[in-house]
Amino acid sequence: MAAGMLAGMVLAVPCWLVAGLWLGMIEPMLQIMLGGMLAGMAGGMAAVSEVRSDIVGLLLLGVACGAATSLATACADWALRRWGSECP
Repeated sequence: MAAGMLAGMVLAVPCWLVAGLWLGMIEPMLQIMLGGMLAGMAGGMAAVSEVRSDIVGLLLLGVACGAATSLATACADWALRRWGSECP
């Protein structure tokens, strides 16, 4: 699982660098690295199980976990910014 998390973070670096060109380097880092860690962790756990552990299944699982994590983090960021601006 730890190796999957490390691999997910390493594979997320190119996405982070490309997104950093448009959004700045700090803004997308949390979302992309967290998504990479979760995708790697889920892929590592699924690879040792007997539930569809072929490369296409692991790729789809990683993409789904990464996208869901990035979307949840972006929604939390939006909510915190919106509610934080209403406080005096």
